[in-house]
Amino acid sequence: MQLNWEEISKQLPTTPKQQVKLRCPVCDGIRSDKKDRSLSVNVKDKVWNCFYCGENGYDTNDVKKKDIPTFVMIKSHADNLSKETLKWFKDRGISSDTINQFKIQEKNNEIHFNYYEDDILVNIKYRSTKEKKFRLYPNAKLIAYNIDSVNEETETLVITEGEIDALTVYEADSSLAVISVPNGANGLDWVDASYDKIKNVDRYILALDGDSKGQEYQKELSRRLGRHKCSYLSYPKGTKDINEVMVSHGIDSVLECISNPVDYPIVGIYEKSDWKNNLWDIFVNGYDKGDTVGLGHFDNLLSFSTGQMTVISGVPSSGKSEFLDQIVLNLAMKKDVNKKEWKFGVISFENPVHLHISKLVKKYLHKPFDKQYIHEEEIVDAVNFIDSKFKFFNVSEADMTIEGILDTSKELVARYGITSLVIDPYNYIESKMEKGQSETNYISDVLTQVLNFAKEYSVHVFFVAHPTKIQKDETTGNFKLPSLYSISGSANWYNKTDNGIIVWRNFQTDEIEVHVQKVRFAWNGKVGLARFKYNKETGEFKADYLNPC
Repeated sequence: MQLNWEEISKQLPTTPKQQVKLRCPVCDGIRSDKKDRSLSVNVKDKVWNCFYCGENGYDTNDVKKKDIPTFVMIKSHADNLSKETLKWFKDRGISSDTINQFKIQEKNNEIHFNYYEDDILVNIKYRSTKEKKFRLYPNAKLIAYNIDSVNEETETLVITEGEIDALTVYEADSSLAVISVPNGANGLDWVDASYDKIKNVDRYILALDGDSKGQEYQKELSRRLGRHKCSYLSYPKGTKDINEVMVSHGIDSVLECISNPVDYPIVGIYEKSDWKNNLWDIFVNGYDKGDTVGLGHFDNLLSFSTGQMTVISGVPSSGKSEFLDQIVLNLAMKKDVNKKEWKFGVISFENPVHLHISKLVKKYLHKPFDKQYIHEEEIVDAVNFIDSKFKFFNVSEADMTIEGILDTSKELVARYGITSLVIDPYNYIESKMEKGQSETNYISDVLTQVLNFAKEYSVHVFFVAHPTKIQKDETTGNFKLPSLYSISGSANWYNKTDNGIIVWRNFQTDEIEVHVQKVRFAWNGKVGLARFKYNKETGEFKADYLNPC
């Protein structure tokens, strides 16, 4: 018998909860325990799984096949494990009770770490019993291991770097919610898939490996979850993870580690541990000069680092937004594996999202956005790339106060790992200026909030701001060159930004001048001028190599 949603829905109560358990029509007739409700059903997603016979599936009208791997489950009992495998777990301090709790199995010389979400098996991590070799079920949903230990009442969540470490934490204290990353210290896609369950946790304890790769992973994971909510484990000398602590020092030492996590420093107060390694890195390797964008002489003037703010201004139609698009697209396309991956949250008030994306597609493909020049496969490739690197705010629905923008941006950091935020332009932000507050003081407060966000979350903020009315040159008919002090409302645009750019256009020759008018840190660049030719068909800025500056 093959179950379908129509058959299952007949058993549902009138007002079912999101997750219910029913008697399985497939195996109910052959079972002696007629009271056991072995069929777990997620009513919202319309997926199901029987924990007795392994029957599982989904409503094909509502769920994409790739989201739910359909394969036969092995009956979940520890006696499925061989004596050798049971001894392997025992030698690592893991009991049969814990093996049963986590439904660990074995088949064909592989240990099965089963990944459940709402009691539905959605993935399997296979570990060879012959060697330390792992694989995941192909094309299955990538979630955190043991994610069902997290619920609405979870206040503290332990996050480990491997399944055996998660078992160790449970062995030491079964009252704790504990999950493991699915792929070791490789990628954070699981955060997005598991985000709705973990986002409301009050405190995260990061029990990641103590090696350099684990520490780098911990740094990025804590950035995304919010360091003010995170602490981490410090292991005894000679051990690099919590299971090694169990094997070498016993369960009491594991409890000691978990009970005494190290808090990240208070925001605004530096500890020696915060700056010691960075100081030494500068001494040995020099200052981090940031990322350049491949735009000729402009690369000599400015590079971009996270934790900073860049203000871009210019008169209307000068090309400031187009030039910013060129910067962010070039950063997104960088492939230097030793540098941070650039991902963007974009607030584009003056461009509907589909039009903005069409401009990025032109620059990405170096072609006019026209079916005469672009093939369908190229469009698909470009759109997939842009979707992987850019998340666009819905400005008609989102909270467009500066507080709302930064709150959403923090969520984008957590869920998608953005490293940059684009706000274009400032004057569309919903003002919350208090009665009696001057515009100068209000803008100062806004920029302080933005800078604090940039530093705390290691995000580079690009801010487009319009100048006040600029007079034209009576001789040439072109607008006079504005400065950062010309920006409407406050001199703080110059005073508080790390980098300042003015884009100026000669409307007679269509030549574009980019004036870098402020660079706070000398290793990021210097004040100067770069000239460009603008290609209206592709939207690209090409450095003027004959007259670069």
